[in-house]
Amino acid sequence: MNVKALNRNLTFNHLSIDDLRMKLFTILKLKTIYYILPFWIVMILCLKSYISPADLGHFIKSGEIMLEKRDILTHDVFTHTYYGLHYINSGWLSQIFMAILEKAGGLKLLILMKTSLLLLTIAIVYHLILKITRHYKIAFIFTVFAIALGFTNWNIRPQIFIIPIFAYFYSYLYQKKAINISSILLFSLLMILWVNLHSSFPLGFILVVIFLLGEAIEGYYSKENIKDVIRNPYLRRLLFLLIILAFVTLINPYGIDIWKDMWNNALISQRRSVEWQPTMMNDFTGYCFIISIVISSIILKYSKRRIAPQEAILLLAFLLLAFKACRMIIWWGIISAPILAYHFCSIETVQERISRSKRTRSESGCLPLNILILIFLLISTISFLPWLRPYHPIKKFRNFINPETNPIGIVNFIKKQNLKGNMYNDVNWGSYLIWRLWPKYKVFVDNRLHLVPEEIWRDYCDVHYGYANWEKILNKYKISFVLLSKKDNKRIIEFMKESPYWKVAYQDTVGVVFIRSSLTNQKENL
Repeated sequence: MNVKALNRNLTFNHLSIDDLRMKLFTILKLKTIYYILPFWIVMILCLKSYISPADLGHFIKSGEIMLEKRDILTHDVFTHTYYGLHYINSGWLSQIFMAILEKAGGLKLLILMKTSLLLLTIAIVYHLILKITRHYKIAFIFTVFAIALGFTNWNIRPQIFIIPIFAYFYSYLYQKKAINISSILLFSLLMILWVNLHSSFPLGFILVVIFLLGEAIEGYYSKENIKDVIRNPYLRRLLFLLIILAFVTLINPYGIDIWKDMWNNALISQRRSVEWQPTMMNDFTGYCFIISIVISSIILKYSKRRIAPQEAILLLAFLLLAFKACRMIIWWGIISAPILAYHFCSIETVQERISRSKRTRSESGCLPLNILILIFLLISTISFLPWLRPYHPIKKFRNFINPETNPIGIVNFIKKQNLKGNMYNDVNWGSYLIWRLWPKYKVFVDNRLHLVPEEIWRDYCDVHYGYANWEKILNKYKISFVLLSKKDNKRIIEFMKESPYWKVAYQDTVGVVFIRSSLTNQKENL
């Protein structure tokens, strides 16, 4: 009996070892790398990139004020030019979240928050593409397609919170032809969160309206009876969902005024902000956008599947949005990737499928290489973790904030010299200056461009571009020191250097600090 039991144990152990080997082989297959790679790309892009303080500083400080006063901040406290100006703080909840995270773990925790939210977004997009194509390589390709179109807009700001919400809205509506009570409740809760996090909540309505129109058109042409279309239960539930979402947007501190603020914000930002300008082929994002249009045209031309009405409306609507403003390209990437992946599957030839299956069968021969690739992915990810990044072997990755574009040295100089009086500053530095210098110092303007009164904005631009009245404007606002970027303010820097009433107090590779000279007082006395 003992011998038989021993044999059974050996057999059991042998099977367990074989099973373990098979599982290990499955994990280390090339297929696994394709599954991992999109998420690794997102992690590396998030962990290694610089934090852009263009928006972050005033959001964190706003959140800190609200946590301290236990009330929503509704007036400006950061500038000396329009101090006390009342406004609708549409992203109040995201500001509180960022302030809590920054207080709990500093910039490191904010980086992890950004990484987590974007990993969630890519997981939603990847799952959708994988589900409709049923092929991991195609899912990988078109997920990377979406990443390439969006990663330049992954800054830590309120919009980062709603990117996964947008992706979920789209994924659910695209793949499920059923709207029930639980899904309506979930969409409503997400919309309440969305409207208090960021002013882009109308995008959720746009998605529902497009699927509503697409379903109506599809039903009309397939049933050829308008009554049957009206009786369509899915169509009725979509309409009911749209009405519910409209009502729940009113669950915010400002009620219906949140819609007015969203509209005014968009109109003013289109005139003043670079990222709200029409997309041009002058940077990486612009090139990717044009290439994506070419790829989309080729895929749709040769697709053997009929493009559904909602797909056509989705592509056209978000293509126009992306043309209108470069900051909208991220939504175009999320929208177009699943649709293009679905149609791409229909143009694969039998020859391609045969060669693909051959490559799949030959994956066992790549096992050592696959192990090395997985080790590289793991080590590179660990090296960029926020707690280890300051010790990264490549020096340029050690800083969280880019010292070549942000006035780090200038702020240190101002603190050291304890400069007095009002400042004039480059608008792109406003938020960073608030983060580092407020409340002791107040800025001239910051990146909340939609808040700046028109007269102050004109005066700012006249100095920024070095117009003839620049010195009168500085006198008008009783400016004692001026912070200028060497990249953006070359003209005014030259004029101020030639002026006897201003002198350079500090300069580095990033910018210049001017202070009034003693001749200014003599001029005023005269």
